[in-house]
Amino acid sequence: MEEVGLVGGVDPNSLNAHLNQHCISNLPPSSGKYRMLYETTPGGNLRLFRPGDLTHPARVLRRKPSKIVPKREEIPEKYWQLLDWYEVWSKEALNALINYDDDPLIRLIGSGKHIWADEHADEYVENLRREDL
Repeated sequence: MEEVGLVGGVDPNSLNAHLNQHCISNLPPSSGKYRMLYETTPGGNLRLFRPGDLTHPARVLRRKPSKIVPKREEIPEKYWQLLDWYEVWSKEALNALINYDDDPLIRLIGSGKHIWADEHADEYVENLRREDL
């Protein structure tokens, strides 16, 4: 942020503390429960939050969803194109999440059902318990 001039005289340590406590979706919040950023490595890189990212349970609000992007009227007009870009980017990421055809784990569903075809799950567990005695 310093490289692009967004810090503007703010102490970087103070900025980091603010981001960690209020904006990172997968970390516990202090007071603010925003979900604007996502920590990709512990104590490391941040990126923008997008639907489907893990969220710390304390950041999930039942009545009113926690803030993910600023309202258009809250930021200068010259940055509105970034909100437009984010909307497209996050929708593309969400669509990619929903594509089950490419998920190798989803494709495994039902692949071992022939193994259990002749024994009910409850019977299997009871047989295991009998063998342990």
